[in-house]
Amino acid sequence: MRIHFFYSNSGGGHFSAARALSESIERLYPGKFQIALFDVISYAPEPFNHILDVYPMMRSMQEKGSSLGYRVYESGYYLVDNKIATTVLGQIAMPIVKNTLANFLAQNPCDLIVSTYTTVNGALARLLRGSVPYAIVDTDFGAGHAFWFERDAAATFVSNQAAYDRALKLGLSPSRVQTHGLPIARAFTLPKQSKLAAQEKLGWNIQLPMLLLTGGGDGMGKVYETARAVNECRLNVGLAIVCGRNEQLLRNLKKCEWNIPIFLYGFLDDMATMMDGADILLTKAGNITLAEAFARGLPIIIYDRIRFQEDGGVNYVTENGAGVFTPNLRDLLATLRVWVEDAQQREGYARASARLANPQAADNIAKEIVKLIQ
Repeated sequence: MRIHFFYSNSGGGHFSAARALSESIERLYPGKFQIALFDVISYAPEPFNHILDVYPMMRSMQEKGSSLGYRVYESGYYLVDNKIATTVLGQIAMPIVKNTLANFLAQNPCDLIVSTYTTVNGALARLLRGSVPYAIVDTDFGAGHAFWFERDAAATFVSNQAAYDRALKLGLSPSRVQTHGLPIARAFTLPKQSKLAAQEKLGWNIQLPMLLLTGGGDGMGKVYETARAVNECRLNVGLAIVCGRNEQLLRNLKKCEWNIPIFLYGFLDDMATMMDGADILLTKAGNITLAEAFARGLPIIIYDRIRFQEDGGVNYVTENGAGVFTPNLRDLLATLRVWVEDAQQREGYARASARLANPQAADNIAKEIVKLIQ
């Protein structure tokens, strides 16, 4: 039997979730299913295939000192975050995408589709009409966008109670909504390495509190500004920065003079070891990154977020005591100074973070996905 995962590389951890789930199915049911992953937006007709350009555009504008890209994206996200808007947009788009999607499905037949991306779900609901079952895995914390939720989906998997409530509010049957947490890589389900072992593996042999700074896979958010501010406040710490696919950010950071031990990285697959070696995570509010931090019990400082889209993650972290949201650099540095100097307070946030962990989410969702075609 064939299972197809539809994802997009347009940020949000969509690919990470699809990969984690596909690997769980292959491990739990070896040789039983044929699994394929498709970056569905790259197959879309004009102009929908340019959705992938949104994140690089925002990143480029941010590097030039402009937040306009963020603001435009946030406004658009907010304006269409309701069922009336998504229905109307679906009706407008359907004549354009129908033939392309139908041809794709004819050339790539399957027994089940699993979507880890938002905007494709309405088109799937209208086109499939029950001919092929499909499931949706919402990769947001909290009240995800209305595009996530389609009544015709055989199952919708959400991260927490707020997301569950949102699904029901938008008309989904409680019997078709399940809460398991966000699917993350298997490395985060394995026992945590000791901090010393992880640091030795990474070459962080500095015997100082280690800060891990990341902007997700696309290196978004105020990574450069945050790194420079941490450097200039001269805390007695080491700093590891993961730039993701943002090669310009990595080049810019390499040109800087540093007052503290610094470790610079591009895109990484082994974030589990990085988090095992860190004492504090500084991050944009990417949902998969937050779920990974919970699995490693890291205290979290969120320095940036995309409004509306990532508000759920910010609220989930702060309301549960797993970290703080400090979009102002002065507040960030003040919090960081307290956490570095007061290990007991830092550990309180770390324990709260660990309580939110759902490291087995990928396996649990995988088992439920397989039930849809057994």
